[in-house]
Amino acid sequence: MRRDPERIGFSSVFVFPLLFVANAVAPDAFSADDLNAAESLWYLTIIIPALGTGLLITIESWIAVYRERSLGNIGVAAYNTLVQAHNTMGAINGFGPALRAVGKAFSSVAASRGDAKGKAALLGIMIAVAIVAISLSAGVILTAALIHRYAATIPLPASAPTAVAPKTAA
Repeated sequence: MRRDPERIGFSSVFVFPLLFVANAVAPDAFSADDLNAAESLWYLTIIIPALGTGLLITIESWIAVYRERSLGNIGVAAYNTLVQAHNTMGAINGFGPALRAVGKAFSSVAASRGDAKGKAALLGIMIAVAIVAISLSAGVILTAALIHRYAATIPLPASAPTAVAPKTAA
């Protein structure tokens, strides 16, 4: 099966409601620190594929400018380049705090001695990992369903007639 990085984008539709519900239903088992760790874990799983997809879109727009220099193509390439730079800088700034939040959550579980607080930390991490996994899976399923539903629903324009070379006598 082909893995498309753009399929992760729809996971945000699921992750935030699931985080809210988990924190509202079981605030003792899924604390605000666990919520932050889950959100950070989700961010860490999607940011690299999202940046990769953005980079491919940017490169494709540069190729379009190279092939056909028009104001529209140049504008799209400039916009894509600036957005890619902005997103990359945001990822650089956000990656460290997200990694620290996830590391703090996992280290609290590793440092626990099996007491009630340690068991609560373990339960919180298990809920966080489950929410991230469910959200990513649901995002992939939603994207596949949308592609299946809407693929080939808009007719393509008729192709230009091709010139046929005249037959020559041998």
